[in-house]
Parts: sequence; structure tokens; C-alpha cells
Amino acid sequence: MKRTMCFLLTLVLTFVGVCGAQSGHVLLSEDFDGLALGPNVDEGTPGEAVWTDIPPEGWINDASGVPGIEDPATDGVTEWAGWGFANKDWWVQTAGDQRRSEFVLGQGTVAIADPDEWDDAGHPKDYPANTYDVWLSTAAIDLSTSKPGTVQLTFDSSWRPEFDDDYHQTGTVRASFDGGEPVEVLLWESDSSSANFKDDNSTNETIVVDIDNPAGAMSMVITWGLYDAGNDWWWAIDNIVVTAERSARLAYNPDPAHGAVEVPVKTTMSWTPGEYVQGLSPQHQVILSDDLGAVESAAAVVSTQDANSFDATGHLDFSTTYYWRVDEANSVAGWDEGNIWNFTAEAFAYPIANVVATTNGASEANAGPENTINASGLNADDEHSTRSTDMWLARAPADEALYIQYEFDNVYKLYEMLVWNYNVEFE
Repeated sequence: MKRTMCFLLTLVLTFVGVCGAQSGHVLLSEDFDGLALGPNVDEGTPGEAVWTDIPPEGWINDASGVPGIEDPATDGVTEWAGWGFANKDWWVQTAGDQRRSEFVLGQGTVAIADPDEWDDAGHPKDYPANTYDVWLSTAAIDLSTSKPGTVQLTFDSSWRPEFDDDYHQTGTVRASFDGGEPVEVLLWESDSSSANFKDDNSTNETIVVDIDNPAGAMSMVITWGLYDAGNDWWWAIDNIVVTAERSARLAYNPDPAHGAVEVPVKTTMSWTPGEYVQGLSPQHQVILSDDLGAVESAAAVVSTQDANSFDATGHLDFSTTYYWRVDEANSVAGWDEGNIWNFTAEAFAYPIANVVATTNGASEANAGPENTINASGLNADDEHSTRSTDMWLARAPADEALYIQYEFDNVYKLYEMLVWNYNVEFE
């Protein structure tokens, strides 16, 4: 007689690790052409690779201020329910142009906030409770090597406003430093009586904005916002470049980079020296600790030296975040305090990837052996669900013991294996 074997064997395999910003003036350059575009959704002009709402890595596309955003049936034209990233020529065509083609500085993929097109499908219209408010934020931009007060933002822009009794299309650019409150660095309004009025002869411009980055600021996020809008026109941007003057007196270009993760515990740290240390000795004071306060107070000096590298082997532990800075001997009077960088050392053990699970049994649909290695049903606390489709359920072949087999892409040292019992909802 055939026997059915029902059990859950979920493996979490880990192995032990065995080993193991930037110079120049350009801090950010983004033209959106690296984004993977997909097909149209609500717009009538078909295309297989014309639009996406997924921004560049680390950026945030905040569409929470779009009326009806919770439901695709009530969020207006989906492509413009938030900033959209679209092939410019397709956008011009599907929107019926209406002067969008004047944006000749924009090429390929551009970022677009288009409340005019968005309004062409159903959405809540109770003004002023339901205005179109959309925000696009960069990833954190490293300022650790930048001289205070020297950041400059340049981007190509197509702005066509409209102002009426219901909607007051407004555009803004804001900068925030080290996670602080945003500071407005540009404001355009559609009200012709406003001192910030930006007229509709602005459909093809290069915009340059000076940003007063404060002394000591390590990072900056730039946000473009279009708000208080409805059935107005649009704002499209492209070719974003952020630059700054480099601070010549401080060390820069740290390796590991600021914010780096999975840094080997056997690593050599390095940096590019400031420009004024030549001829002095020792030139650099290296401060390293997992205690931020000890680095801030310079209580954790690990070396004073001339070389612009330091072998940190023996100073690092697994899965630990470290802070470090390099002070420069720019004069005989003392050390010029460097920026504080951080990185996180590699984990002691890792989940094994690229595992292939096979069995000689006949598995139930949606309950194959791959469920034992793909984390199906596991929550953040490694607790397992009771859904049968999160487990492996198989029938043994006739006159043969049932088995499951795992194939790995390399030889690993096993650190931990976790196994869960089969506990299903209908037991």
C-alpha cells in the first residue's frame, strides 16, 4: 500500500564568512534613462516600454497626496497618480501634445507630474480637501567632502501652470540636511499676482539653484513637489546634476565608503588626503570605534601616521557598526578635524543562496520542495504559518523511501540549520 508522507522541512542554512565617495565635484547625476519602463496602464496610446512609477534606487516617489490613490479605480489616470517616469515622446503623444513637445531639453525618459492628464479619469473632486500633491525625493547625497555653502543644483525643466478658483498649481524644490526639516530653495506659483509667479513660457529651461549647505552637514536630500493642483497643466524634469566645491583641507573619498555594509573584518581602510598636509609629519590621525561619542571626542585614536591607509584587521568585529574619521595635520598648530564616516562589518554567518531542492516524490501543487528553502511562510521572528501552500507535501514513490535533496553552488561551512514541523490549518 502506498503511504503519503506529510511534513515540513524548511531549511535556513548559513555559512561562516572567511574574509572578506567620492572625489570630484559632481555629487549626483541622474537622467532617468536607466529606469526599466513597462507598458501603459490607463493611457490610450499603447506601448510595451513607455512608463513606470518606480524611481531610481534609493529615491522616494511619494504619491500619498493623490486623491483616491488607495484604489486604482479612483486614482485618476494611473500613470500620473504621482510622479511618473515616461518616454518623453510617448508622453507627448498620449497627452495630445498641448505644448509638451516644447521640452526639447528632456530626452529619453523624463520625470513628470501631470495633473492635467491625471484628471482625465475618475477621482475624488472635493476641493480643497482633495488636491493633487506629489513629491519626488532623491536618495541621500553625500556632502562629507563638500565645502559649506557651495552646493548647486541644475536640472532641465518644463513648467506649464494654470490658476483658477479650484486649483493653484504650485511647484517647489526643498533640501533637507542630515534628516532635518526641509528648507525651501525654489518656489513657483501659478497666481500671476504672486511674487513667485512662474509663467507658462517656461516649458523648456535649464534651472540652476544655489543651495546653502551648512557647515558640518554630511548628507542632503532634494525633493521636488507639485501641489495644490488639479485639472491644471504639468511639471517635467530631466538631467539632474548636483555639484559642490570640494573642501581641500579635509580627507575625503573614504574606503569603506560612508554607509557601506558587509565590510570584511580583515580590511584596510584608506582615504584621499587633504591638499595641505604635504611636508608635515605625521600627516594623519586615524580615529576608529564602535562608539560614536569616542570618535566625536577623539578618544579612540588608533594611529598617527603619514600613510593614507590603515590596516583595521584586529580592530573590527562581525555585525558591528563602526565610526571613523581622519584628522589632517594642515598646520603645526594642531589637527583639523575630519568628517565622521561609518560602515558596518560583515555578518558572522549568511543565509545560503542559490540552493536547489529536488525530491523523488510526487509533490502537491503549490507545495513543492522549493518551499523548504525559499522562506515561504516565515515571519520576521522565524515563526511559520499554517498554510499548506507554504510547506512541502509529497507522496512517496512505490516501494521507495521518500527523500528531499539539496544542491549547493559551492562548499560551505554549516553554521546553523533550522527545521520546522508540518503544522497545517486543517489538521
